[in-house]
Amino acid sequence: MPNLSLKSFPPGLFALAIAFALTLAPANNALAASASNEQASGEAASASDTSGAEASDRPPVLGDGPLVLRDYWVTPSVGDYRRGPLHRDPIEAQLARGDWPEPGASGAEGRPGEWRRIETGPEGEIAGADLMGGYALATIESPDDRVVLLKAARHAAVCVEGAWHVGDPYARGDVDVPIRLAAGRNRLLFHLVGAGFSASLEPAGKNATLCAAGAVLPDLVRGETLTNGMASLTLVNASDQRLTDLELLATVVEDANEAQGEATSPVSHPVPSLESLARTPVRLRLPTIKPAEGMSEVRVRIDLVQARGARQDADNDDAEASARAVLATETVALRVAGAGEPIVRTFVSELDDSLQPYTVVPPAAPIAEGERPGVVLALHDAGQSSHAFAKLCTPKPWAYTVCPQGRGDYGFDWEDWAAADALEALDHFLANHETDERRVSVAGHGMGGHGAWLLGVTHPGRFAAVAPSAGWVSFRTYGGASLGGDPSTPMLDALTRGVAPGEVDRLLTNLERTAVAVVHGAEDRVVSPAESRYLRGRLGEFHPNFLYHEPPGVGHDAARTCELPAAVDLMRRARLDADPDQLDYTTLDPGAVGGSDWARIESQVEALTPSRVVLRRDPKGRSISGRTTNVARMSLDLSGLEGDGPVRVRIDGKTVPVPKTPGSGRLWLAQQDARGLPSPGEWRVYRPNSRLKHSGRSGGFKSVFDHRPLLVYGTRGTAEENRWAEAKARYDAQLFAYRGAGSLEVAPDVLFNPYGDRTRSVVLYGNADTNAAWRPLLGGSPVRVERGRVDVGPRPEMGDDLAVLMVRPRPGSRNACVAVVGGTGVVGMRMTNRLRYFWSGVAYPDLMIYGPETLVDGVGDVRAAGRFSNDWSVGPDIVWRDLAL
Repeated sequence: MPNLSLKSFPPGLFALAIAFALTLAPANNALAASASNEQASGEAASASDTSGAEASDRPPVLGDGPLVLRDYWVTPSVGDYRRGPLHRDPIEAQLARGDWPEPGASGAEGRPGEWRRIETGPEGEIAGADLMGGYALATIESPDDRVVLLKAARHAAVCVEGAWHVGDPYARGDVDVPIRLAAGRNRLLFHLVGAGFSASLEPAGKNATLCAAGAVLPDLVRGETLTNGMASLTLVNASDQRLTDLELLATVVEDANEAQGEATSPVSHPVPSLESLARTPVRLRLPTIKPAEGMSEVRVRIDLVQARGARQDADNDDAEASARAVLATETVALRVAGAGEPIVRTFVSELDDSLQPYTVVPPAAPIAEGERPGVVLALHDAGQSSHAFAKLCTPKPWAYTVCPQGRGDYGFDWEDWAAADALEALDHFLANHETDERRVSVAGHGMGGHGAWLLGVTHPGRFAAVAPSAGWVSFRTYGGASLGGDPSTPMLDALTRGVAPGEVDRLLTNLERTAVAVVHGAEDRVVSPAESRYLRGRLGEFHPNFLYHEPPGVGHDAARTCELPAAVDLMRRARLDADPDQLDYTTLDPGAVGGSDWARIESQVEALTPSRVVLRRDPKGRSISGRTTNVARMSLDLSGLEGDGPVRVRIDGKTVPVPKTPGSGRLWLAQQDARGLPSPGEWRVYRPNSRLKHSGRSGGFKSVFDHRPLLVYGTRGTAEENRWAEAKARYDAQLFAYRGAGSLEVAPDVLFNPYGDRTRSVVLYGNADTNAAWRPLLGGSPVRVERGRVDVGPRPEMGDDLAVLMVRPRPGSRNACVAVVGGTGVVGMRMTNRLRYFWSGVAYPDLMIYGPETLVDGVGDVRAAGRFSNDWSVGPDIVWRDLAL
């Protein structure tokens, strides 16, 4: 791989370099096996490059100190990891069957992969560009059952005796993962993202560890007092036991070398119970802090404490010394920002209760009395932090610049949870500052340019101006997203239609009321100017107010709309019509683009295809009229109508009887007959029903992760099924923490209360036979998964090796969902191990059932896939591979 900085890669090329982190083009996969040759003392024996027959008889023995892995079997890529809901990987399929690779063994030549022994570098690193997407297998021997910390980088994931753990594809170097080793030989199978991979094992030391690397910390401001501040650190449970009764205690550290701020008392914050081998961000309250004059930072000590009796393994020498035991301690430094400097703020996300940062660039000069400043929401490029990007943004005399983090330096390409993060950061800022909300613009560069386009088209009526630089249209045009085959087949359409809301060009007309400024360097080699030229041509067909600038001789990093005077001036002058009487907007998914101003599309006739409303209201005449396309249900906010009295509504050329003005001030309309059944062209007022799909719960598997989801693994299966469920739930939580800086709580079914907080979504791992939470949450579902079969309505799909992904509404909740990750047997369950629902540009339908050949042959073994109907029943949108008998 070329020696380039990570941010210099476009998403399409970067995917090739890290296979799973941003897989956009054919990336790779394969496997590698190992016989490691290192003594317990840590001395390494040199591994000769051989074809296989001379593997060491004895792997290295794990001692009391660190062990650098030096002896591997490796194989180059054997799979296909193009961006899509399914991938192909014969070695992963082999693992799903419980058949580990045995390079060098008799008969190994008939199995996937061409294995070879490899010699590592002086630090244990593996070279070889051909290994991108391949595998490396190491074997070590442990004298007893124990938990150790795996320190590795440049790998997508690692499988430890069947249990998958998160990797470090971005080579951050701070991802210490606790893994469980059994007495005797243990196999570690690493999925590589390229050259430079290395791995070592270290003693866990303490059962619990706090990691300051990657901490989310607010800035202090000179002369101001921080109250109700929040911070976040990573908590690692390096034990085989669940940690309960935990608190985080924060105390300002005294420092004799510089003047301190006002003395404050320590504050405590409860921590959710933590499953064994967990690695997750946890948040805490900070003390009230006022930095003294001249201070550049304030240090805070954070103690993880546990009630006595829960465990007796604390640092305290005297177990009876206090009612609480200190399990771990870490110290962090809060930066003190000066006047005019970028300031990091934090907020608690409604998606998962995690703490997220954003950076604010104050206006360049004090705002004149009586005026309110505008806001520029600025989205960073791939590989940048919000703070680093904020430093590139020149302060504007008329506006704040708000730079969200987007769930990580790479995040989700400003789609999915990254898009939600941008809006949450903006809302948090607006709630705490006096601004002119008619003057809010969104800008972004590179990956952030795509995000600016996307936020603009998916939230019509939110932004006065959209200003992307070096942006791209969609993964269809830029990332090479594909499943292969004919995309027009019903099955492929069912599997891929869900990514449509991320395609900017299909929603571009939503920008008609929004000022647009586009900048793209003519010599950009990261994102082709063809992306912006295409959108410029589309804008020219209808848009009355846009600016396009393509400076000659300029590459990727030199052209940013936040700095171009003409673009900045366009944003400065732009004003949003806060209460328009005419609306025209389109959505591909009511869950992504539900509404604009006073109208909201609630559900579609044909899911995930364009739905449009063109409406006009007469406030004085108390009337609304217009036309719709592909709209099954919609709602209208009547608060903008003047006076009292009846409301007249005429839709699609027909008068809609409105019996009386609803008390809520919102009118709900559906194309249905008097019995409530769908009836095209017959609009009626209806009572809102949360049991139907609506803009707050419109379906799609990934939507389960939008409402503080709890991952519940089954414990009522066989030992193999239970081990899989616990490991898969833990892996998903680890992966979301790494890729999305998020926190997903994990719990066994025996500790989960299905009748508790119904505003939370739930992910069930297993099936109706193995997970005790199935019956209370999915007892009324038309789809039932059990050992040996899946029943979809009256139709069974038989087999003990089927994988199932499904999402349903949570009973008793308006917006929360219940999802299933499981199968009809342990082979099918393992087939879900590496599904990419935490990747942008990848979508999953409401239901997907697939067989064991999917990992080898692709879509051909998908048995059923599609969306449930608007009432969540099984309908014609579920596509079957085979005709019903």
